[in-house]
Amino acid sequence: PERPIPSGSISADTASVYAQALLGSGLLILLFALENKMPFVIALIGILLLTAYENGLKATGISGNITVGLMSGAVFLFAGMAVNDPGPTLWMFGLAVLATITREIIKDIQDLEGDRDRRTLPASIGIENSMKVAILFLLIAIGLSYTAMDQFTGMASNVYLGGITLANGTMLFGIYNANQEDYFEGQKNIKQGMGIAMLAFIAAAGLS
Repeated sequence: PERPIPSGSISADTASVYAQALLGSGLLILLFALENKMPFVIALIGILLLTAYENGLKATGISGNITVGLMSGAVFLFAGMAVNDPGPTLWMFGLAVLATITREIIKDIQDLEGDRDRRTLPASIGIENSMKVAILFLLIAIGLSYTAMDQFTGMASNVYLGGITLANGTMLFGIYNANQEDYFEGQKNIKQGMGIAMLAFIAAAGLS
């Protein structure tokens, strides 16, 4: 209730106009300030995905989960494209997409009781089958995370291996918690694991 819109500090319409102005300004900066146009393309696709999500995809189950995953992963792809070297960030893009989809499915299970007006994955195929899908996505993400080992040597390789193993263990613990029907803690653990994975990559890159 203390946030700007609920408290009446700013109207929903004014906030919408302000958001559109910021998005438009950001796109113009990317279009004209950078010679490389790929960051502009990625940002534009991100805005289109966000708009589609808010205008219907949010309630369509796995399609909405994938959309959120793509928007999360796009941050890393954007960074790679901005410096004309997307290669090192591709695995982070894939990991973020897959891990976020896992987390979104678990969040949908957590919110199942209140989502009667949404065709979420748990509402469509049940909690048990949804957990199987979430586990599959996460296992693919974990497998992908180790493919980045080839980018590092020596101490950097050891730091990355230790960090990413901790990250994967944290995310697997999230799956364990979700299987124990502690969905809130489960999705939080997956988010924590994603953060650890990003720090592992940054630390290893700094030592390379």
